[in-house]
Amino acid sequence: KRTVQPKKLFKSYDNEHLKETREELLRELKSAKHVLAQQREELAYLRYLTSDQEKQIAKLTSIIEEQTEALKKTNSELTPDFETKCDCPRNLLDEMEAPPEDSKENVATSADQKLDKTEETSWMQSVQKVFRKVKRDLFMSVEDPDNSDG
Repeated sequence: KRTVQPKKLFKSYDNEHLKETREELLRELKSAKHVLAQQREELAYLRYLTSDQEKQIAKLTSIIEEQTEALKKTNSELTPDFETKCDCPRNLLDEMEAPPEDSKENVATSADQKLDKTEETSWMQSVQKVFRKVKRDLFMSVEDPDNSDG
């Protein structure tokens, strides 16, 4: 009978343990590389979303600026030259510049004020809904990487 010497047994055990540790580390490395690749894809998608949103913001800002300029231009065309273009008698112009008398027709009712507030509120709510949707879509794509193929 041949007996196994303790040194050889220890080396054999040590070699087996090192082999298992090495395989485990290689599996972890492969997993880490996979996670890194997914994160790179997500980062690229987020960069795409960000650049797209920046383009949309720039476009909306330019539209707002154009509309503001057009409104300023319209206001400036109406206001300063009115007296020179008007063939009205001077006393009529004075009456037009005087504050209107409070009659039932001239006073804004609370219903009118509520309507203006409602229109403003609904506009703000629609803008908020758009931003919430964009924000939700952005976070959903980050939380659910399988859903980021759109």
